[in-house]
Amino acid sequence: MDTLKTVMFTQCIIAFNESFVPLDGTNNDDDNGKSIAVIWHEAIAGRKQEDPISAFFTFFLKKRNKKKIVLWLYKCVAQNKNWTLLSFITYLVNSDEVATEEIQLNYFEKGHNFMLADSFHHQAELSL
Repeated sequence: MDTLKTVMFTQCIIAFNESFVPLDGTNNDDDNGKSIAVIWHEAIAGRKQEDPISAFFTFFLKKRNKKKIVLWLYKCVAQNKNWTLLSFITYLVNSDEVATEEIQLNYFEKGHNFMLADSFHHQAELSL
């Protein structure tokens, strides 16, 4: 009976991810077209506004030599993540950690229904 309680009340580890997928559908091996997935679990971090920003930092370190980076994003107004992201980008372009001089942020229109990231996530699921 003691073992049964342990099994019934054991928590699952929740995993989070932030994916950076090229919009043109390419996923080649050069630095410009490669998809990047940053994955973490709740023991490392959670859903606070600074947690996805660490994923962005990983992405920008991978692209550290690019002078200009264009990102297409979802709005996260309710979670107050946009303000944190903008503050982080201000820090990043003024730091010596990357050569990036310009970061352009674009936001998808409300109601868009197709994402190339969905295909990337499907391929990640298949590989698991």
